[in-house]
Amino acid sequence: MNTLDAVNQMLISMGQSPVTFYIDNLHPDVSSAVAILNRTSTKIQSRGYWFNTDKNLKLKHNIDGEVIIPGETLSINPADQHSSYVQRGKKLYDTENNTFEIGKDVVVNKITNISFENLPEVAKNYIVALASYALIRDKIGDNIKMQEFKQEAELFRRELNTDDIRFSGTHLANNPSVTRMLSKVRPAR
Repeated sequence: MNTLDAVNQMLISMGQSPVTFYIDNLHPDVSSAVAILNRTSTKIQSRGYWFNTDKNLKLKHNIDGEVIIPGETLSINPADQHSSYVQRGKKLYDTENNTFEIGKDVVVNKITNISFENLPEVAKNYIVALASYALIRDKIGDNIKMQEFKQEAELFRRELNTDDIRFSGTHLANNPSVTRMLSKVRPAR
């Protein structure tokens, strides 16, 4: 599914006709659909999933000692939990020394806003269902249609979370504390 397909799916959900292009389209529902799609995509991705999270990424400092945050970054945190670095604008800031001049490379965990075209299909499905819900809510307020898309979005959210667990290795069986607890449980006789 590409962005045009997503916009058309949203328009059809409102009872509108599909369009052949969405960039510079003067139809108000098209511009609303694109804005809601983009906003929803950013909101969903800001949680961080296997497809948009970089772990232990080394950011190099520049000649001024500053660490510049890459574009399309939704959030960034130092991998070292005891670090005093935070995101301020497009740079890392040292809250302990009150400066942008860090003077060294920093290893971070970064969540990136991926373009809609490059998202996995399961994420696209969730985003489009949620965006369709928002478009219907904002434009026509049809409670029956809103409920349908809310339920559809919930199904796609579950699929996305299932894939996230599968691909990111965050399953409870991979948690050392859970494994230790389970090893103490005796099977029923």
